[in-house]
Amino acid sequence: MKFIESINERIKKTNDLIKSDVIMTDELLGPDKNLPYVLKSFIYSNEKFDFSLINDVEKCFFEIELFKFIKEEHGIEKNLFGRWDFRTSLYHNFNYHLMGLDYRIEVSRKEAEIKNDSILNDLKQLGLKDAVVIDLEFFEFPQWDKQFDISRKIRKIDFSQINHTELRDYFKDNFLHVEKEKIHLKIIKCNNINGKKIYLPLYVGLGTNEPFGLAIKKEGDKSRWYKLSLDSDVPYIEKGKIKTLSHDNNTIDNILSDSILIENDNSWNQESKTMIMTAINKNHQNTEEGNNNLLKGYVKFNYKATSNEIVIEKPVSSLEPYYDKTNVERMDIWKEYINGKSLFSEINELLQKSQEKYEIFFELFNCPYKIISEIGTRKVVELIGRKYNKILKVQDLQMLPNCVKHGNINTVAGDLYMLGVDSNRNRVSSLLIQLLILTDRFEQHLDGNFKV
Repeated sequence: MKFIESINERIKKTNDLIKSDVIMTDELLGPDKNLPYVLKSFIYSNEKFDFSLINDVEKCFFEIELFKFIKEEHGIEKNLFGRWDFRTSLYHNFNYHLMGLDYRIEVSRKEAEIKNDSILNDLKQLGLKDAVVIDLEFFEFPQWDKQFDISRKIRKIDFSQINHTELRDYFKDNFLHVEKEKIHLKIIKCNNINGKKIYLPLYVGLGTNEPFGLAIKKEGDKSRWYKLSLDSDVPYIEKGKIKTLSHDNNTIDNILSDSILIENDNSWNQESKTMIMTAINKNHQNTEEGNNNLLKGYVKFNYKATSNEIVIEKPVSSLEPYYDKTNVERMDIWKEYINGKSLFSEINELLQKSQEKYEIFFELFNCPYKIISEIGTRKVVELIGRKYNKILKVQDLQMLPNCVKHGNINTVAGDLYMLGVDSNRNRVSSLLIQLLILTDRFEQHLDGNFKV
């Protein structure tokens, strides 16, 4: 009885704390006391952040230190430029709405001279001089205590017994087992003949090749939702897209027969009233190294929202994620920016789009069920072992090998999914960069002049 009373008392104290904090943050934010609700809507939906709802962006995000910049020399990258902390736990009201989503975003900044003759010749033809490449990377890390079970195991590891120095130091410095997607930008800073500063894109990459922490790397390249690669020998733009394979009822029925359907969290489209489901084979699967036939496909459904519930209606089409790669001319793209196009506005627009489309694409393209179907259960477990054997003991990985022994690759895929999946990936770092651009701080980051 005393135990129950103790729990009730703690709940009461917590609720009282939240109520008092709501009053405090309301007074602090003034006209923008709706900020926790606006942030919550952004982080838990696939919609872009609506800055027009915020009266005083500077105050809301920087003056109350919801985003706090810290100069730092050590981290995931050597010679780290610094880190941004997104600190919802600073105020219980934010923490209550955002479920403790404290994040840190480490920013690596490198400046280097250009040695590629092709790039130097293009700059010379355009009449640009004093060019250097600014390399910025934004790594996003969720709060340590909110991580999946593997993180808790890592906390108990005796790093003094591990000889892999770089990996050991990485975990000791960052206290996390896997980075979130990074936003990677290479930007050329130069001057025109009149001495005006010009910024040109050299590389823009949104999202990494490991959206679930375990995705398979493409040979010699990285999968990203969007990639502008003007530093390549053959410059190109690559975009992740989802195409319709078929509207044929028989084709769709063949996918759905003997399938378990999994809703894709970020695929709900409020305007068209459609959503995407992943169809996986519900029959027993063997553990051969290939041709597991676990993923049966992706299907788009109509849905109808009533006052009480959402009703899934008939399937509309079968879908497939793919990369659309187009070769481009570096000079043609750069001329647009020299003639007045804003690089910062372009980056901002890409980040806004990523909230609506990027997550859906990566959920499908790097679906764990797809990975296992393509390379087989045993190879997937070996892959996990190779990735983690420097930091986890053999017994820590028994869950997955045991699934292989039992032939249940559906379970293996589910465990793979849980190792790294996060429906909020890349949200906070993209919001940060949009804020930096909106408040004219991004150029300070780019030039290395950011003041704490």
